[in-house]
Amino acid sequence: VIAVTYLCNSRCTMCDFWKETRKPTVTVADYRKLPATLRDINVSGGEPFLHPQIVDIVRTLHETCPRARITISTNGFLTDLVLKRVRAILAFLPNVGVRISIDGVGDMHERIRRIPQALEKDLATLRGLRAIGVRDLGIAYTMTEENVEHLTKVYALAAREGVDFTSAVAQSSD
Repeated sequence: VIAVTYLCNSRCTMCDFWKETRKPTVTVADYRKLPATLRDINVSGGEPFLHPQIVDIVRTLHETCPRARITISTNGFLTDLVLKRVRAILAFLPNVGVRISIDGVGDMHERIRRIPQALEKDLATLRGLRAIGVRDLGIAYTMTEENVEHLTKVYALAAREGVDFTSAVAQSSD
């Protein structure tokens, strides 16, 4: 997992990245130092599509680790920006994966992410990505005490949309 930025346009209940004020200190060239043997890279953040050099970062990762499966995790709220940048990535990496975080259906996702119309925005992004040719699509669900009853609902949503489903459990420790 490579977190390329702390910048985030979401205010998730289980994450405080959006409060982070540090700027990334890793340059695009630094990604060339990764071992070429990596097989699975998840580009994350914050919101990775907010990084102004995300296309160059993904290109560098692909060139440096040519056998790696590259997946980008996004909150999906910036549909136009995501589609623009993924189009550019598809030009050199047609098998790029994208996972959109969805933590509930109805207003649950909105409560977790603290973004109005969160689910509608994410579904617009998911469907837009499908329309531009992204074949490796999925929904990533993060379980918390607040949304545990939505696991099967989000799984069913992924099945209806015909995309992969992954899940994680948010934890907090001293």
